[in-house]
Amino acid sequence: MLAVCDIVCSALLYPIVRFGYCSGHVNDVHTEPQASLLGQRYGQQLQALQYRYFDATGNRPRGGITVSDAINQQSAVRMFR
Repeated sequence: MLAVCDIVCSALLYPIVRFGYCSGHVNDVHTEPQASLLGQRYGQQLQALQYRYFDATGNRPRGGITVSDAINQQSAVRMFR
């Protein structure tokens, strides 16, 4: 299962995140426009694979794939479109 997780992260999440959050800020070989196609094609499936739970109050969802975007203040929802 660890190998499967590594493949999902390396082949899907990393390129999607690099393109979605770094385009316009970082220009290198790891920020490729083709990665947006990965997000469009696999975004909903990746979102469904997350383990989400609610906090102690039962009001706010926690867990899953998170993003800390200090520049544009965007959430992880962007990568699942």
